[in-house]
Amino acid sequence: MLWRERRDVLFAPAPHERELVLSMLDAAGECVVLIDEAHVWMNARSAADCALVELMRVHRHRKLSLFLTSQHLTGDVPQSAFSCAPTLHIFRCESKPVLDRVETEWGLPREQVRNLPQFQYLERQLGFDT
Repeated sequence: MLWRERRDVLFAPAPHERELVLSMLDAAGECVVLIDEAHVWMNARSAADCALVELMRVHRHRKLSLFLTSQHLTGDVPQSAFSCAPTLHIFRCESKPVLDRVETEWGLPREQVRNLPQFQYLERQLGFDT
């Protein structure tokens, strides 16, 4: 019904409902999905067979616009998610592990990231062009 009538919905699934929600999104397609606090759905130890990572791999084929938020790039996001070629929007951060990562892996000067004004971000395209 949500897809057919193009309704907006806010849903915070219980842990046992998450895979079902992701399966429904995979099957239905054609919607915009924001997953806030990605660490609830996956973490740095999540494998490629994690339901969310699987959806990240096929979201363009399903016509899903998929957006995820994370407070901590080094603890919440597995390498398998980065291999899906996301665009990162990096906001101000003071965490040393995250600053190390953005500097060494993505070439962003740590002081530039640390001193970003509120609501401003730097964008990095990690993979192929969308």
